[in-house]
Amino acid sequence: AIQNLYGDQGESMIEYIYKFPGTAVPVVRRRLIEKIEEWKKIQKELEMNWAENTRKMNLSKALDRKPWNSKDAVVSSITPQNLLNEVMEAKKGLS
Repeated sequence: AIQNLYGDQGESMIEYIYKFPGTAVPVVRRRLIEKIEEWKKIQKELEMNWAENTRKMNLSKALDRKPWNSKDAVVSSITPQNLLNEVMEAKKGLS
């Protein structure tokens, strides 16, 4: 984590921690805490954006919703009243 935090200077910071722990550790600790807070803030923003985009774009396009819609349409189309209406219309068409 220290090498990622300080980049090219990461190895020298680790050496400073071993050589001068009393002065180097508080500085590195403070910097790590700042970075953790920054990452948490960024993560929270990204999660909010992700949730909003998911809600907007994916709900109507979700594949698991479509079978339920078509199943409901089929079930409602084969009610006894609808079948009777179809028979009556077919009978009128033959007359």
